[in-house]
Amino acid sequence: MNLFIDTNIWLRYMLRDHEKHFKIAEAILQLNEESKIKLATSTFVLSEIVYTEQSFYKIDRSDVAEDIKTISSIKNILLVEKTNLPKTVDLFTSNKSTKWSDCIIVAQIPDNYKLCSFDEDLKKIIGKDRFISPESVA
Repeated sequence: MNLFIDTNIWLRYMLRDHEKHFKIAEAILQLNEESKIKLATSTFVLSEIVYTEQSFYKIDRSDVAEDIKTISSIKNILLVEKTNLPKTVDLFTSNKSTKWSDCIIVAQIPDNYKLCSFDEDLKKIIGKDRFISPESVA
């Protein structure tokens, strides 16, 4: 199974501020380590992590950088760096209640990956067939 990991999963893992979600995120990373699943994320997701850790959690810049290094060093992780802007705009205009940032993330997900997120609202953007809850993976 190929999973694109959303910002909230990384944050729960790095911050360990929600024990149940931390354990789920940890289990997903372990499945990847055992080559039972394959993970992807994007540089945009990493940007959201940096922004959230610095602005909301007031985490020191060097600690934020360590979190990004930790993610980038995960075994066989696919790091998506390109955004399909026309697809992003289409998602944004066709889903009136969605955030621009969510549309960017959904547009970045490779076709053979499912979006894995604690945010069930993303299912409305990507569709139920391409969305998977972290609880059902771990």
